[in-house]
Amino acid sequence: MTINCTIDSVSMQHLCRPAIIKKGSKKADDILGLDAISVALQRAKLKICVDEDMALTDEWSKTCSLEMIQPILTKWIESDGIILCNAKRQKIPLSLNKKLREANFRDAGDKLIVRIGLAALGGNTPPFLVATNDGDFWDPNDGTKSGNNAAPVASLLREHSIHSTQLKEFFSLLT
Repeated sequence: MTINCTIDSVSMQHLCRPAIIKKGSKKADDILGLDAISVALQRAKLKICVDEDMALTDEWSKTCSLEMIQPILTKWIESDGIILCNAKRQKIPLSLNKKLREANFRDAGDKLIVRIGLAALGGNTPPFLVATNDGDFWDPNDGTKSGNNAAPVASLLREHSIHSTQLKEFFSLLT
């Protein structure tokens, strides 16, 4: 089964940082994050969804630098690992949008990710993953709820088959 997902800018920034590994450490995840994604894309186990206007990749470039993101994108595109979604035309259902606003989920970039997820699903029910360590995808008001699927935003998104997934959990799905 292929996993359809996207990666928010906060997590992309984490993935692009040079790993600082103590001598003798076995934290291969820290070193191999982008490589693990590339291998999963090449094996067709993973597809990264972005919007057709490339606003998400522009945000990655602003957050991480164009020099860092361009070779990553090129590699992912060459491995046929990118799916372009028409997020511009995808509306967040009014009831969901209202509940997200009430939960203080207001960032335009985060809402773009929700629209990408909805567009990628296109009425299908397989889960769409948002690989993120950004607490806003769980509870913008309480950073301690990051990773808690019962948190307000995570719960609302799950009702629409969009699953917030911390990077550590995300990588475990790729192996």
